[in-house]
Amino acid sequence: YSFSLDIIGLDDFLRATSYIERFNGSYRIAVLDAYIFRTLDEVREIIEKWIEYYNNERPHDALNNKAPMQYRLAKTG
Repeated sequence: YSFSLDIIGLDDFLRATSYIERFNGSYRIAVLDAYIFRTLDEVREIIEKWIEYYNNERPHDALNNKAPMQYRLAKTG
């Protein structure tokens, strides 16, 4: 971690770590704990759908509880 801290600084490192932990928790609850996967193709399909949902449809606290697509549309008018 010292190399990362030299480049980005402690505050940015801690902020990034908190975002990663939040994502990992959401991912674990919504995908890993929710499914029993039978094939690798099934894993890929479910993960792909979840990432699409997470990135475009799911409300995010950092975006005033708006989904990213809603937030983008609101900002562009």
